[in-house]
Amino acid sequence: CARCGAGGEFTALSVAAGGVVCDDCRTPDVPVVGVGVIDALRWLRAGAWTELAGVPGADLDRADAFVRAYAQFVLERRVRSLRPLGRRS
Repeated sequence: CARCGAGGEFTALSVAAGGVVCDDCRTPDVPVVGVGVIDALRWLRAGAWTELAGVPGADLDRADAFVRAYAQFVLERRVRSLRPLGRRS
């Protein structure tokens, strides 16, 4: 968990926490996403481009949206040019 440090396989993706959170730390505004989205984010972080190439488009779009939202949250401003996965969404 990005908030409390608990271990496990979590799928609630929090922009404010900067990653996945456990059920105890999840707030109502934090969406639960598919495992493919979590995998895409892990592979993006690791630079595992071969694995990332096999991720379905919808999961890539969701991962891309999370990275953009997180960057904007941290920077406290809108970033129009950021396309971390090179997709048009």
